[in-house]
Amino acid sequence: HSQRAETEARVNLLLTNQTLALSEEINRQFLAVDQTLRVLARSWEDSPESFNLEQLRADSAVLSGLSRDMILVDENGIVRQASVPEAVGQNVGTRDFVLYARKNKTPAGAVFIGGTSLDPIMRQWHLNVATWLHHPDGPFAGAPAAHHPPSTLPAGFPPARRPSRRE
Repeated sequence: HSQRAETEARVNLLLTNQTLALSEEINRQFLAVDQTLRVLARSWEDSPESFNLEQLRADSAVLSGLSRDMILVDENGIVRQASVPEAVGQNVGTRDFVLYARKNKTPAGAVFIGGTSLDPIMRQWHLNVATWLHHPDGPFAGAPAAHHPPSTLPAGFPPARRPSRRE
């Protein structure tokens, strides 16, 4: 009975450590997305007329490695700039982050992380991660959004495993 209790304790410890490591990795990934979207929002709010999503992506190793697909939508949900050319001009007003912004306050610096989705523009499963843009007088002006593939979340982590009897 004592050997079984020790084995269970080792398994619990191992799984707890693996869970914590995975959680930290997910937090790091979303922190990178968060910081990048904040930089984009600040750049747009400083100079909306000269904002260029593709140029900012080209100039930023973090941004280009972060997500292949990004869009900039206006307050009506119309895609104004995108890394996917066919997205420009399309109405994405039914996307989770746009719907959220229409129904809720959009505080500066806040980041929205949606559930997994698949849509006609981004033909792969992704999480919409967005931050809010505001006009100089305060109202919601749109959002830059990254399409973060969920497949990258556990990247670099081996599958959970049971410890051997020697561990």
